[in-house]
Amino acid sequence: YRRARIYYESNRFEEAALLFRDIAFNHKDSELSEYAANLYLDCLNIMGTQLAEPNPACIQQLSASIDPMHTAFCASEMAAAEHPDLCGTLGDLQCQVRRQEAETYEKTQQYKKAASTYVRIFRRHSECGEMDEVLYNAAINFEAARLLGRSIQVRKVLIERFPESEWSKRAVYLIGANYHALAFYEQAAKYYEDFARKYPGEDGKNCSAEDEEVGLCPNAVDGLKNATFFRLGLMDDEKAMEDAELFARSYRKRMPRATSQVVFSIGSIYERQKRWPEVISHYKKFLTDYKRVAVPSDVILANTAIGRAYWEMNKQGEAKKYFTAAVKTWRAGAAKRISTLKDASPEERVGYLRKGLNAAAESQFYLSEYLFANFQKVAFPAYKGARSKAGVNKWAKTYFAKWVNKKLAALRAAETDYAKVSQISATVEGKKLQSAPWQSAAASRTGELYRSFVDEFRDAPGPREIEKDPDLYDIYVGALDEQSEPLQRQAIDKFEFCLKTATNVRWFNEWS
Repeated sequence: YRRARIYYESNRFEEAALLFRDIAFNHKDSELSEYAANLYLDCLNIMGTQLAEPNPACIQQLSASIDPMHTAFCASEMAAAEHPDLCGTLGDLQCQVRRQEAETYEKTQQYKKAASTYVRIFRRHSECGEMDEVLYNAAINFEAARLLGRSIQVRKVLIERFPESEWSKRAVYLIGANYHALAFYEQAAKYYEDFARKYPGEDGKNCSAEDEEVGLCPNAVDGLKNATFFRLGLMDDEKAMEDAELFARSYRKRMPRATSQVVFSIGSIYERQKRWPEVISHYKKFLTDYKRVAVPSDVILANTAIGRAYWEMNKQGEAKKYFTAAVKTWRAGAAKRISTLKDASPEERVGYLRKGLNAAAESQFYLSEYLFANFQKVAFPAYKGARSKAGVNKWAKTYFAKWVNKKLAALRAAETDYAKVSQISATVEGKKLQSAPWQSAAASRTGELYRSFVDEFRDAPGPREIEKDPDLYDIYVGALDEQSEPLQRQAIDKFEFCLKTATNVRWFNEWS
């Protein structure tokens, strides 16, 4: 016993444990046996939980020693009375050992074994304290072991068996997060919605930094926002609207910007269904309620959506106001305001920039379409003149030349306006962002300006006065070809630019 104590005091616990065990089991009648038994258990505990590199096998050995030691020292009432401290310790130790075994597995990143040990405690040792916490820990370790299905099963048992527990409250949210990670969006939405309805005040502010870092922080705000977006993706429009209404009721005053984003998203339902009057009314109300607090990109997107809806309804006159507002918002410093948002991650800010930039470019494209329409209105002049070379030349130098100049002026005006699409840009970490889809559309439309100009030359009906005179007709056609050839080359250049832009960004649509 003295030799064992020297080892123990010198932190050589393995040698000490062997000697203490020998005394405890082989010399039970000695007055030192009970002391040795306690110190043996202490050595195993230290080696299993307190060293820099804990050894789970020591906890297993500790667990395996409890029943034999109980039999040796506490088998009868008389024996238990002789060793009251040891027998009391052994009575509680089994629970502690199981917990320590699970915690040791967790510390050594043996998460599956840790989770299985917690489950064993729940099934076999119901006397071992708070079983709701035991199940919660089991689920965490199954999740850490990437066994999300097992984690979900355990959390469902926790909710069923301990519905009023604080751990059950967390479990509702975390099941949603598990389904989210598994891309089971309908199930994820259901649990997020349940959590948000029952615990709307859980906004994550009371979470520890550690829980937040490992994703164990219940947050009704994030959950309900995710649920709304999942319902939209699943085309479950009715529930998406219910979620958005609940979000607005619960958080509009406390979290106006987050509420604006959720409310804004509902507009996609009406856009998808091409319910243009509802698109207009939804986004107009959004701008009335949230324009001052919304992310600038959503303001631009809302104006663009209203303009597009009017355009689809052939109300181009009413659409122009909203396209203009979208472009004006972008040019008024939207990119700078987005890049300095404090409540958004860098990735979110880049996402907002891209969406706002694309929407502003789309609105600018539609504004240029008004000039394209003006260009189309300049009609080819009918031939007016005598059936003679002098008559053709006079017509070419007067009516035709006047038409060419007027048409070219309309073309240049539209071309200049389409070029404004590429001027809508932002810079992120030294990289210039532009709207490739609408750049392609603008380039294609510019090519069409030139091409339609050429088509008007070539498709123009021959004058009856000269169509039967080959010489006069050749002069007439020659004049047209001379004017059209440069325009055709420019049309080809614009179409090639459109195709190259689409190819570079791998974005193909009706324009490319």
